[in-house]
Amino acid sequence: MKIRDWGLVASGAVLPTVVGLTIYLARAEPEVGRGALQPLEPFGSERALDREMDRAQLPLAASPEAPESSAGHPKITEPRLARQLDLVRSKLEKIQREKRDLEAQVRALEGAHAQPAEGVSAGAPHEFDLDQEDWKELAAEYRIKYRIPCLMPADSPWPISQAELDRLGLSPEDGQLMQDAHRRSNARIWATVRPLCLKAVDDARAVDLLGAMECLRVIEQEANKENLTEAVDARRHVGEVHAGMRPPPPPGQEQHPVFEAYMAVTSEAKLFEADLAESFGPEEAKRIAESMSCVAARNYPSSK
Repeated sequence: MKIRDWGLVASGAVLPTVVGLTIYLARAEPEVGRGALQPLEPFGSERALDREMDRAQLPLAASPEAPESSAGHPKITEPRLARQLDLVRSKLEKIQREKRDLEAQVRALEGAHAQPAEGVSAGAPHEFDLDQEDWKELAAEYRIKYRIPCLMPADSPWPISQAELDRLGLSPEDGQLMQDAHRRSNARIWATVRPLCLKAVDDARAVDLLGAMECLRVIEQEANKENLTEAVDARRHVGEVHAGMRPPPPPGQEQHPVFEAYMAVTSEAKLFEADLAESFGPEEAKRIAESMSCVAARNYPSSK
């Protein structure tokens, strides 16, 4: 056989092999595209970082017009975007309210920590004629205010003087009715304050010697020493109940001693007027309550 013939034979044998190898590689190319035969790249290289970003679970686009992604994520619709905005705004408002509450609490705690000893004064009657809006402001500042008949020793004789009767324009019989109402007022306060004071002092004789006014101070001082934050919150609780922001607690349910004591004294002015009104009528009862000399008034902590 001639050399030319051997060349033709070799060409015919090699050509199918080359074609077959080409077809095999063409079929294997998709596997390379999926990374099966992908060459390794240095860590941190630009191409490697681009590939990691392509695989990352990125947040949905903020634009409501963004088309659906190749990964199947739906675009953000107008209603969905509106809900997200409402949620963020709601969280922001909550944080702002908490900030205001904390700032008010800091002021109240600082005031309570540096509070000087206060005396009891009569106070202007109109200053203590509080409505729900007044109590909302007091609650926001963790303050309480009250003006009630003066707290006298339980068993002491204290008839109203003739000078006081003349000033109020009352007869001796009217004076007796007023005096009886005053005693009932004191009894209501003492029924709440005495047990609380007894828990703080643990000496019945000492509690009776202290009396209601001093016991109020003891209750508050002991509560401040035990947990100042809870004592301040209890004052706010009183204001919120009077403001209609919170319901009164169920009868018989134990509360913080500061709340129980101050709830009693801040509620007493209306109870005293209602008691007087049974004998004098509402308008005369209010006039007597606002004009009587023997009163205990307090604005605590002072707003000044």
